Amino acid sequence: MKKIFALACICAIWASCEKDDPTESLNPNSEQTQGLVPDSNTNSDQPDVVVQKEDVSAYFGFDTSKDVNTALALTESPKGLREIGGKTIDITQTARKSKDEKAGSFILHVSGTVDKKPFASDFTFDGFLKKPEDYLMATRAQGKWKQGVDTYALFDFDYLYREKKTEKFTARYLSNVVDFYSSTTEGLPYPYTSEDIDKTVISDIQYTEGSNELSFVLTYSGIKSSTPIRLFLDKNDYYARKVQVNTEFVKGRYMAGVKKYYDIFGGNTVKYDTGLYAVKAIGANAPSSSGIELTLQFQLMPATGEDEVLATFGKEITGFKPMEDLKNELVANSTYEVVEVMKKYIKADTPAGDVKNRITQSVDVWIKKAGFSIRRNGAVRELAWADNQTVLHSTDGMDVMDVYLEQPRFELVSATLKEENSKHLLLEVKLIYANETALNDAGIVFTISVPMSF
Repeated sequence: MKKIFALACICAIWASCEKDDPTESLNPNSEQTQGLVPDSNTNSDQPDVVVQKEDVSAYFGFDTSKDVNTALALTESPKGLREIGGKTIDITQTARKSKDEKAGSFILHVSGTVDKKPFASDFTFDGFLKKPEDYLMATRAQGKWKQGVDTYALFDFDYLYREKKTEKFTARYLSNVVDFYSSTTEGLPYPYTSEDIDKTVISDIQYTEGSNELSFVLTYSGIKSSTPIRLFLDKNDYYARKVQVNTEFVKGRYMAGVKKYYDIFGGNTVKYDTGLYAVKAIGANAPSSSGIELTLQFQLMPATGEDEVLATFGKEITGFKPMEDLKNELVANSTYEVVEVMKKYIKADTPAGDVKNRITQSVDVWIKKAGFSIRRNGAVRELAWADNQTVLHSTDGMDVMDVYLEQPRFELVSATLKEENSKHLLLEVKLIYANETALNDAGIVFTISVPMSF
């Protein structure tokens, strides 16, 4: 019995000691151990790893010169493992427990691992930019176009300018392209949040032509801003986006003729919504001598036929046919005048063969007596000389009016006299220059067959 009594006393003393053991209270989720990680090593000399508020701030990159919402936004996306103060920290979950914008503070619950050991804690962060009072939020309201968004694609300026309507321009709609902000008494910018946008009303929106300004009045929480918000908007740039190059048309035309007859061709070089707009080409300029680039000036008007000009802008048109493609279309034929010229050099007794050296008159002189035409789309269209025979162009309709050769120069490549049933002269001629452009070495070579009857 004495042994049983002694054993019971020992057990009671052991239980009492276990209850008083201070290590029992080290619950990682308890208030006393927030930010601590219990060490799993049995060596009691190793200290627990502690995650401090400064560690979390450095982990997310909090900037107290900004507002609390900017700081909280940094916690919404994962950052992964980071070395902070000699510790390897990975914050995997965050939850905002409270925020006070006017005090510039918030409480954040974070959890994750530090040096591969789990931790969880609540931290209070303060000292951030304080939200101004409603009166300042309204009277100091400003706006600027958002960076990184395509303003002209997202903002329906046409609804305001052409349709002359304003209903859709709410604060929420404008917040897609405009950053709204106010400022503190110290003059520091304070951005509007989504909740602030819900308290905002837009009125008196209009566009001023001379200054290219979009302006509107903002009312926040029932308090009207002291001055309109003004944003630069170039209506010509906006409407230029409504017009696209008609590549299918352009790739089938030469640039020189389109430039010359821009008033005829201009509307065909572009595509646009003909149900909304009408387009008129009012000028043309070739930025280089490449023969494949052209800038056309356009006026864009409502499709209703009204005289109102919505915008004037230039559009770079590229993708024209290179002049070298004339080798597949340009045809030259002999004429009575060409025959008469050749008879000066080729006689009845001239032996067959190479006779190039016999033709001493410049090819640029006698070639203008030949007949030229363009073979295109299964039809043959005539060309003619104009402007004192300095321009070879079409006189046979719009189908080939893009063929326009100004001050063309030619080279006689070969002249061969053939003698079969009758004599005929084959002249190979190369177009080497036109429209202030030298053609490549291959050039545009065509053959003229000249019957020689004596």
